[in-house]
Amino acid sequence: PPPAVDPALASFGGLVTVVREGRPQWLQGVDVYAYSPNGTYEHTQTIQDGSYHFYNLPTGTYTIYAIYQDDQVNAQTMTLVIEVGDRSDLHFILFTSG
Repeated sequence: PPPAVDPALASFGGLVTVVREGRPQWLQGVDVYAYSPNGTYEHTQTIQDGSYHFYNLPTGTYTIYAIYQDDQVNAQTMTLVIEVGDRSDLHFILFTSG
């Protein structure tokens, strides 16, 4: 179960869609990293429905990096600003040839 919400912090999550041979798939085990402005990072992986979540993070501007590895590396990076109490959605689409 998710942790209790801390109203002084922020959370975000979303879906990672992997497009293989033109078909979208939601896979378990896609790595997602959240790099904070002070240089630390959090890591999680998608679950079987392709969703991921980060809970109770300090506010700030984060660089979010999703990576899926099969026969090649497929990655996407986005920036997200989170404020106190945010519960944001951030979705990724990764394309692969395998």
